[in-house]
Amino acid sequence: MRLVFFKDFNGNRIMNENEPGIKNVLVNIQRVDSDAMEYADFTSGELLSNQYGEVVYEKIPAGIYELSYNPVGNEAGTFSKADIDINFTLNKDMTLYIPFVEKNKVFGRVILNRSKLSGLGKVDVSNVRVTATDSQGNTFSTLTDKNGEFVIYAPVTDEYIVNINNIYYENFDLRQNNFRVQFNGFKQFEVNFVFDEKIRRINFSPSAQDLTAEGVTQIRRTNLRGTVKDALSLKPLRARVNLINTKNNSIVASVYSNPQTGDYAISFAADDIYALEVVADDYWYYAENLNLNQVTTFMNATRDVLLKPIAIGSKLELNIRFDINKADLGPETVAELNRLISILRQNPGIKIEVHGHADDLEAINNQKIAEERAKRVAQYLIENGFSNLQVRGFGNTIPVAPNDTEENRALNRRVEIEVIGK
Repeated sequence: MRLVFFKDFNGNRIMNENEPGIKNVLVNIQRVDSDAMEYADFTSGELLSNQYGEVVYEKIPAGIYELSYNPVGNEAGTFSKADIDINFTLNKDMTLYIPFVEKNKVFGRVILNRSKLSGLGKVDVSNVRVTATDSQGNTFSTLTDKNGEFVIYAPVTDEYIVNINNIYYENFDLRQNNFRVQFNGFKQFEVNFVFDEKIRRINFSPSAQDLTAEGVTQIRRTNLRGTVKDALSLKPLRARVNLINTKNNSIVASVYSNPQTGDYAISFAADDIYALEVVADDYWYYAENLNLNQVTTFMNATRDVLLKPIAIGSKLELNIRFDINKADLGPETVAELNRLISILRQNPGIKIEVHGHADDLEAINNQKIAEERAKRVAQYLIENGFSNLQVRGFGNTIPVAPNDTEENRALNRRVEIEVIGK
């Protein structure tokens, strides 16, 4: 028995003279008919097609077989299997020709139409997800490159709906979110997603007092910029920078820092309900509540972030503040602890130690409060599926600020995470 895998250029499922074979197709056949048990000792093993696309079997018993096959390497190029799996009946020596058909190609790019008065600076157009979905609900997706360009190779079908993840909604309007792609005999289709920068119009009054008197709401805007780097090597990092609404823990805006420079920029309407979150693979996250109350209409703020690699000895101070002599975890701590849970789930092999700390006045009258804070955090982690940990209380022995004011003592009432094993 001979199998021949070939590139079916014209789609007629017949191997013509100009249609080459495909080498390095991994093949496996299994007998599936009612007499299969009689030949239980028969096994085909896994074979690779040769340079002509051929796989040859000798002395195979007659019967019904199931053929599974997949190309390895890049010999198939833009061609994919015409059939998922094949059942065939073998009753004599035979040759089975198996076609690979050319995939459809959907390509295009992201186009940003910038305002002449734009204050956003450079906008990263890489790593935006584009998805093609067929009529059966199957999806094929890719990410844009540094130039905003993308290519999707998808199996032949009647049509696709192509859409883009609009990560620029805060500053840009997307003209058309999805396109219906019908190939009609063509193998390629170009789709461009056009974003128009939103126009900001501001009417100035003589003073903020006049605005308040007239019942007009003053819109204050912040341009937040900075860099993200490795805390040890100071090398730039590609990280996701999220602006979080702390009232409902939703993401208001999200951008990626430039992997070559570490630069990022976010523009948003100022308020006192936002937090900054920076995350990258294999690093502890960074989180900070933003206090950006403004006097003027515009504000440019800078936050340079150093991310610590997750390694033995590395520490993460949780963005949680405790009341005096209290270890309660309020609703506002849920987002912070869920960030920690997410990181720990991505690194299930590490062992951590949860450290509790107290200020100097607490340590005099309540020596166990530091350990209690660590236990509360540990309990939350265990309840959410991470238990490779231990707990220690340090009292007031490792302050991060002088215990001379209430503000500084509040900084010392904290919990830290340290990696002690991997």
